[in-house]
Amino acid sequence: MNLLIIGIDMNKLIFIIIITVVTPFFGFGQTAHSHRYQNDKLKAYTDSLKNTTYPYFFPFMGKEVRKKGFDIPLPWGAMLNYSLAHQAIGMKQLAVGLSPETLIDVSNIVEIPVIEPTVNVVSFRPDVFIFPFLGVSGLFGKYYSNTHVEIDYPFDLKFNTKGEGRLLGFGITVSGGVGPIFFNYAYNGTWAKGEHDLKSNFTSTNGIRIGHQQKNHRHPERAWTLWLGAEHIHLVPQTLAYVDLDNLLGITPEDKESASQELDDWYNGLPELEQRLFEGMYNSISGWLNNGETDKLYYDFEKYLITPWNVVIGGQYQFNKHWWLTVEGTFGGTRWRTVASIAYRFGIKDPKRIRAK
Repeated sequence: MNLLIIGIDMNKLIFIIIITVVTPFFGFGQTAHSHRYQNDKLKAYTDSLKNTTYPYFFPFMGKEVRKKGFDIPLPWGAMLNYSLAHQAIGMKQLAVGLSPETLIDVSNIVEIPVIEPTVNVVSFRPDVFIFPFLGVSGLFGKYYSNTHVEIDYPFDLKFNTKGEGRLLGFGITVSGGVGPIFFNYAYNGTWAKGEHDLKSNFTSTNGIRIGHQQKNHRHPERAWTLWLGAEHIHLVPQTLAYVDLDNLLGITPEDKESASQELDDWYNGLPELEQRLFEGMYNSISGWLNNGETDKLYYDFEKYLITPWNVVIGGQYQFNKHWWLTVEGTFGGTRWRTVASIAYRFGIKDPKRIRAK
């Protein structure tokens, strides 16, 4: 079948109907943690920690933990992140229509075996340690996606589509360390909303990391850290959104009239069984072309990640107590991601502790 509609073949029209919304994932968490070093070369540094008053309000119990010789990161952090990710998404169900109330299930008509978004994310993450072992964070960002779609039925078609949207999220981190070894568990929840989404898409990430930190013996505020871990991502399956047909197609009233005639010719030429299959789609498109009922095509589908589990490997360099540089990669199956971030840490002093000193 090679019906042309306003210079865009029927294949592209079907593509527009099943154009997807990307849910970017961002599970990267802070890897700051409290340490107590038992290396003889760091004994003088550890002793100085025990004998120095901890001046900051956060974290709670910071003063007590410091007296035991733990090196506590500065409690507040501001992190700027860039992430590039690729993932394969499966689809269980698809419904389309010219209003959210009149969606038609076309799952048995359109098969979409491959949806592969590549997502760029720029985000800002503030965080604070509530306790020496417990941190909380927020996430504010923007994502830009390029999605590859392959359709097997009713047409053989491959297309790419671009999109963008906003991110809002939070994180909880539990971490600690003894000697050079540290552990870290992070939970992150993220809401992503594209320009045409009717509601936000929620993603949750659980990750665990175990690593080794190497202090600079001459400058203990400097350190290298390497880690290995695993990460699981869960998507809330439903996505409800729309596409603007007029803008997407660049269609004029004359184009609509011509397209309507071609659509009628195509539909009337189908066998009776195929007419029943495509009847809902035909009525919706015909109503838009002839009556100007709406210029928006709504769609609702259920999605899932092909590969929800990943291996995590990363590293961090601590220039001093304030500036940290971090890189991390995840990989496994049909999903990979790279993250780079620069963080600035600082403390807000507690006047009572300063006076006590």
